[in-house]
Amino acid sequence: MTTEVNSFVFTPAMQFGDSINTAFNEGIASFTADFKQVYFTACGSKSEQDNYCQIYTTQKNEDGVWILPEPVRLFETDTFNLGQPFITPNGKQLYFSADAADSFGDKDLYVVTKMNDGFWSEPQNLGPAINTENYEGYPYMGTDGLLYFASNGHGGMGGLDIYVAEEEG
Repeated sequence: MTTEVNSFVFTPAMQFGDSINTAFNEGIASFTADFKQVYFTACGSKSEQDNYCQIYTTQKNEDGVWILPEPVRLFETDTFNLGQPFITPNGKQLYFSADAADSFGDKDLYVVTKMNDGFWSEPQNLGPAINTENYEGYPYMGTDGLLYFASNGHGGMGGLDIYVAEEEG
């Protein structure tokens, strides 16, 4: 059964399977351009000492089944809440939200770049033109080269509003 809405055709929702879905919270997924790898947020664990949100990644094996996810280690410590990953279509940058030590406030937007050795660069805070003392999250780099994100710190209409920023330099 399919559903058509505004000329989009949707097929029934399907679970990813037990390798990704757990008894804890998973969400905010971003796929590589070929849809063979996914980055997503997972929060919670069996240990009360490790109850942070982290970014994980997994990919499909040769049978098209998602393998067991691995955490994406972006900071030296895993005691920050990380989430809402967005992988650029070329797979070279990963944007995300975090409450890291150098945050301007609640949560800030960061970016890492994939190095030639396959590891990620040090996280770069996107700075005070983007980040405020409040919450910034849900980054998305449009095909127009503009960064879209949500914030409750830039004024707006109340709650999380959507903003756009253009890279300078």
